[in-house]
Amino acid sequence: MKFRTLLGIAAALAVVVVLGLRAEESGKVKLIGKNGDVVKLIEADTDELNKTLSPAKPDKKDLKRAKVLAVVIGLNAQALGSGNAEAAAMHEQAGKVLAALNKDDGLAEAKEAAKALKTAKAGTGATVDLVKGLFDEDPTVKDWDRDLVMQLFKTTRAGGLGIESKIKSWSEKAPAGGKDMDLAANYAQKSAVIGMALQRMTAPKGKPAAAWQKLAKDMQVASEEAMEAAAKKDGKALMIAFGRVDKACTICHEQYK
Repeated sequence: MKFRTLLGIAAALAVVVVLGLRAEESGKVKLIGKNGDVVKLIEADTDELNKTLSPAKPDKKDLKRAKVLAVVIGLNAQALGSGNAEAAAMHEQAGKVLAALNKDDGLAEAKEAAKALKTAKAGTGATVDLVKGLFDEDPTVKDWDRDLVMQLFKTTRAGGLGIESKIKSWSEKAPAGGKDMDLAANYAQKSAVIGMALQRMTAPKGKPAAAWQKLAKDMQVASEEAMEAAAKKDGKALMIAFGRVDKACTICHEQYK
């Protein structure tokens, strides 16, 4: 994909960029990085999405990972500004990937839509609610697929990226720097986006709603703090922030899983 337009926007931002990202109905999350970091994040996730969908018949767990990656890509593209046609096109295209993956026979369509993310130039201006795409439309369920939302946190063996285990590890020992610090920033940003998405959802039936919202918000805020710490290469602050993310996740699992 040609990212000249997006890179121009990213490069025009301050050395440390704080972008506001609003979900289609509610919620905000910050993206923090240097120059083209936001664009690089989108590029990396787009490559991961296409790699995930490359097998003739991807495993069910990998299709789940693809769905959440599409949401993350779309929301990050949206953060680059609604005034940019290419970013808006990527946001809309990510919605097409998710919609196709939600169909029983949509794999081929999803693969083509994912490939088109690399060449998206201009969309139709259609409103895309990516978070709503994580709702389970099965008439026997008719509820949010909360487990799906956390797919990227699972181990690679379970079809995730291993974010949960990394966060726990980094809460005890900060990344040494370099690529590990970049990965910490990447995972913290994904955690913030997912925390925002969880706030859009209702608590499981019969469970306390207020606590659900608070824990999801705590996860988002702590993840944003981890992003800031990673951008500053502040290992101590990063450990503290990831400790708060891990605490929110642990409590949520205890009360709702």
